[in-house]
Amino acid sequence: MNLLTSNPEFVRHWRAEMRAPRMLLSGGLSALICFLFAQAHSQSVTNRGYASSGPVGVDDSLYFWLMCVIAVALPLWCLSACLQAIANERQMKTYDFVRTTRMNSLELLFGYLFGAPLMAYYTIGIGAFIAFLSGLGEHVPIPGMLLAFLLLIVFSVFTSLLGLLISLVVDKPRAAGLLFVVLFFGWPMGALAFAASDSPFPGVSALAMIPGLLPFFHVPQTVAELAAPHVFGVAVPAVILSVLLYGSMAVWVALALVNNLKKEREEIRIFTNRQAIGFAVYVNVLLIGFFHPLQNRVSTQSYEAAFVIFLIFNCMLFYFTGVVTLTPQERLRSWYREFCAKRQSYLSDNALPWPWILLAGAIALVSFLFIVAMSGEYGQHDLTLGWAGFAILLLITFAVRDVLFLQWCMLTRMKNPVSKGIALIWLYYLAVVILGALNRNDFREGIPGPIAVLTPVGAFDIGKFHSYALFGFALQGAAIAILLFWIRDRLAVQPKAMAAAA
Repeated sequence: MNLLTSNPEFVRHWRAEMRAPRMLLSGGLSALICFLFAQAHSQSVTNRGYASSGPVGVDDSLYFWLMCVIAVALPLWCLSACLQAIANERQMKTYDFVRTTRMNSLELLFGYLFGAPLMAYYTIGIGAFIAFLSGLGEHVPIPGMLLAFLLLIVFSVFTSLLGLLISLVVDKPRAAGLLFVVLFFGWPMGALAFAASDSPFPGVSALAMIPGLLPFFHVPQTVAELAAPHVFGVAVPAVILSVLLYGSMAVWVALALVNNLKKEREEIRIFTNRQAIGFAVYVNVLLIGFFHPLQNRVSTQSYEAAFVIFLIFNCMLFYFTGVVTLTPQERLRSWYREFCAKRQSYLSDNALPWPWILLAGAIALVSFLFIVAMSGEYGQHDLTLGWAGFAILLLITFAVRDVLFLQWCMLTRMKNPVSKGIALIWLYYLAVVILGALNRNDFREGIPGPIAVLTPVGAFDIGKFHSYALFGFALQGAAIAILLFWIRDRLAVQPKAMAAAA
């Protein structure tokens, strides 16, 4: 606590947010909302003719009703507050004053992390206290309530850190930006988590958080069994796994913020190259640890589904590694001069990003070998090393091509080159999908030619070496060579321009 009370940034937020009139109004509204929910709950129970005797079910619990609201309101409020924190400072032209204070990046991070959403913690905290009292009255298990609050706090800290990172790298985040984050990050993660509970990666279900709390409440045993993931073959309570998973992801986001909070916006890089590779190792170790063959449904389809999940995670990792290792224009030009003088290598932090994507691919291939060895299915069900190498190399080729295109955009006079480059890449893939749909209406007979050539979907057709995919691989290799030539051509312009100016 002393770490916060002596933090100037936290104290600044405390004085701005926690004024007596605002605290009374927010606290009163929170208590009023809880009272209205209690009245609605009481009426609902009365209408169903429920008589209280001992523990109550989830559907009849006021604690459950209140926690549903709290579990949505607190993370979203924290995300919204932190999403605006740094962006508002930039708009008011005060962020430069914050960056140039004597506080280091870690102190600045703590001040923003717990200061910006301070009113959210206070207001929702009152509702959480009322929910806890109602749970005691309804004989809800105390360990379950405490673990639910712990998980909620960890997840709210994670969303706060994510909001701060977006606020740092995006110029003007708005309410639409918050909706974008919820839809494109929250929904897919939740859907993937629920789907993974019945897959060879049951540990991924910890992303959803809710299954881990089921054993602590009155739910059917068959439902609670879904919340028993394994980590390296050892059963771990899903709620503990959720806390550890979101806690570890929060550490990575915090690392990115500490790296960049005091930098100019043009110099921001989410991770260093080596940190990006460390993150790739972290994700693949999680996949290896979460892999647990389905005991009663060992089949070709289950292992193929596992490999598809594995490829999807690593495909996202290849693009993530490439984007975070994009080099700002001036640093790249400086590296190119040093590289031409043979004083720098392609593994420099300021070099082009493609070697690091290749390294992430090597990590994925090693992880695949571990997973196949754990399943005991090596050489069976089309899960061979040759096929895995082809699939991973195909994904790497498309990732390298797209990332090099973004790097080329950064060397042009384009405003917001990364955002516009990503939009152009998405437009390209959309056009290819439409062209493929026009080329063949029946997708059940195979992947349409244009899609197989111009997208990496051939990597997900387990065990099959499509001639279309092989042609696409060669075509993308040519595109990479052209992009490298264009990038080198632009990097070589600066010395000529300087000589002409002289």
